[in-house]
Amino acid sequence: MNMVKLGKEIPLVMLNFTLSEKAVEKGLLPKLVQERKPETALDAAMRTGCVSTGIRIIDPTEKVCVKHFVDSLEIAGYVLVKAWFQERQKRINARLDKRIWIVRYEFALRQPGGFVSAWDCSACLNELEGSFCKDVTWRVDAFLNPYFENGNAVEDKGTISIDLDSREANGKPNDFLYVYEESGSLYPCKVD
Repeated sequence: MNMVKLGKEIPLVMLNFTLSEKAVEKGLLPKLVQERKPETALDAAMRTGCVSTGIRIIDPTEKVCVKHFVDSLEIAGYVLVKAWFQERQKRINARLDKRIWIVRYEFALRQPGGFVSAWDCSACLNELEGSFCKDVTWRVDAFLNPYFENGNAVEDKGTISIDLDSREANGKPNDFLYVYEESGSLYPCKVD
């Protein structure tokens, strides 16, 4: 696990939740986020064909609670600027794909004296915290990826991508994901 300090070098943090078809049938897709068209085979090839230069910052960790993560992210100066979901196909083997849904919430570092977004996101944040953070555990994996502006990578800046899957309702957490206020560091801490 690599330690990452949030701040001006990390202008964007993304939470990427993966939902199964069964979870979607139970009504777990958020109602207040933008629905994107289902991903096509060409879209998937372009997305997965890019060479990733990301660095793993949190190894896959089971049974992580993110209940207080959004609050700690806001205290660290980040605001929700975009939220969307998209249906995708996940390759299981050469003959089998399964449908999954990616739900992404993007948080940008608040800029001094400026607006990041005119979108009133309080209802969307409440839905995120109620559906995805409260009384739920996830398998968490996180990466530090390049940060892009206008299609170009920005030197000395990065994007944190936190991938959450294997949702377990009412699971007993082993860890909590949190941004430590004193240091601005992001990492899971063990449940005592």
